[in-house]
This record gives sequence, C-alpha cells and structure tokens, in this order.
Amino acid sequence: MYSKSTLSHSEAVSAVELFEQGFTAKSVALSLDLAGSPVQMLHQRWQIRGSGALVTRDRKQYDFEIKLEIVRRHV
Repeated sequence: MYSKSTLSHSEAVSAVELFEQGFTAKSVALSLDLAGSPVQMLHQRWQIRGSGALVTRDRKQYDFEIKLEIVRRHV
C-alpha cells in the first residue's frame, strides 16, 4: 500500500480478496462503496504483484552530496 492512498488497510485487504475472486476494479469499488481511482490503482498493482500490492515499500532518501557523488561516478 502506498502511504498516500485514500484507502484504509482493511478496505485494501477487502478489495484484494475480491480481485482474487475475479471481480473487476469497477465492481469492487461499487460493492465496497469506494472511490474508483484508488481501487483502480490498487487493481493495477495487484495484477503485477498479487497480494504483495498490500505491502508498503520503504523509499530511501539521499542527500545532495550522495546524489552528486553518484552522478560524478557515472559520468
């Protein structure tokens, strides 16, 4: 799950369970009374990652000096 998603974790789990039963993103959004766009994005991630779409990924933040060093190394 992405931290900026408007879906709660329980809503996302319910949506993924319905995806696994063969429901489309639109039908899941209607049956759970959720906004269509976040459900569609979750469905796209689910198609690629399966139930791994529910896992939050940590993204690393690099400071400017490290980025500059990486660029210099590759130039």
